[in-house]
Amino acid sequence: MVNNANQEAKTSFSVKLRALEAEKKRLNKQIQFITENAAATLSEKIQIANELERRNQELETLAGIVQAIIQLQTPDKVMELTANKMPKLLGTEDIGIFTWHEKTEELTLSCTNKSIDKNLAKQVVTRKLGQGLVGMVAKSRQPFGTSNVSNLSTVDSLPTEVAGVKGFAAVPMVTNEKLLGVLVASSPDPWECTPHRMDLLSTLGNLVATSLENAKLYQEGQDQLKRQRIIYKLSSIINSSLYLNEVYDNFASTLCELVKVDRAAVGLIDETQKRVNYVALYPPIDPLRDMGESFPLNESGTYWVISRRKSLYQADLAIEMLLKIDQVMYEHGIRSVLRLPLISKDVAFGCLIISSKQPQAYNQGDREMLEELAGRMAMAISNNLVYEVVSKRRNELESAFSESLRMWIQRWES
Repeated sequence: MVNNANQEAKTSFSVKLRALEAEKKRLNKQIQFITENAAATLSEKIQIANELERRNQELETLAGIVQAIIQLQTPDKVMELTANKMPKLLGTEDIGIFTWHEKTEELTLSCTNKSIDKNLAKQVVTRKLGQGLVGMVAKSRQPFGTSNVSNLSTVDSLPTEVAGVKGFAAVPMVTNEKLLGVLVASSPDPWECTPHRMDLLSTLGNLVATSLENAKLYQEGQDQLKRQRIIYKLSSIINSSLYLNEVYDNFASTLCELVKVDRAAVGLIDETQKRVNYVALYPPIDPLRDMGESFPLNESGTYWVISRRKSLYQADLAIEMLLKIDQVMYEHGIRSVLRLPLISKDVAFGCLIISSKQPQAYNQGDREMLEELAGRMAMAISNNLVYEVVSKRRNELESAFSESLRMWIQRWES
């Protein structure tokens, strides 16, 4: 997919570069005609020469931006380079890139070519779809430009005039019919939004959209590789010892590299007492529970997951509380809780509890990955429990044998 995105970017912008080259040839022919025409005035020659020089600069700048952006592999770098190079190309002062976030349904100002005044930043830092000029461009997916925003009325009940901004132009950044954001050019003075400038801005908007998508795919690939390495490391930690308490701190701290974890615990069921014993905690000192502490089984989150044999995810305790313990966790700052049943050989015997102070901390991919890790942990703990039972039985047999041998020797000596 990354290669396809690269190819699409190169094809799209090679067409634009060829058009600029054709324009350059046309201007050269005009210069030659005027030079050969004795009747041509000096002002005409100067005008054509200046136009040619301007187009040459545009061509060189655009070609440099195209080549540089296509090679970049992180979204931040793509936006930074675009914001810094575009003013020269467009003859404006300020460039801003708003990125679209589907989760919050907001446009956020992610990059500019200069530091923004704090008061101005408060006015423009976020936009809803359809809100203001930026939101309008995002919603309509159509370019928009004006030489002076003071001449406009409101958009979606929001004043279009922003302190320090007169000239304004914006284009949507869209790829594969997916909105990625809005590219904005503005000026403190009235700025002529010529068709040529709007065309350049649209060209760059398409370029940035394609490059951002490309960079995003690359970043996702890198994140996936990192995730696989950490999962392999976690699996190795789980299987490195028969005793959970010896490896749990290492397991939990490594897990923090993968997802947000503020607290984690492992609770195992004591069937005879109908209680849950907490055999591992992270961090070791936890205001919610102590190592080795037990709670009635029917009052615990562990009972909920083992009775249903499925995970329980509460994305935000401020909104959703199902268990008695939830209120206590919320009072200690916990917002997201994921409880995972520990099941091995079709026997449910405990629960892995992971929580974060951040709401919506675990997405679908995180939960699926953590369920897989819980399955591996369950198998390791199950083997440990079997080992302890066997060891206990062996010790009992050895003690019984020793006692029988002692009694036999006593009778023999008597």
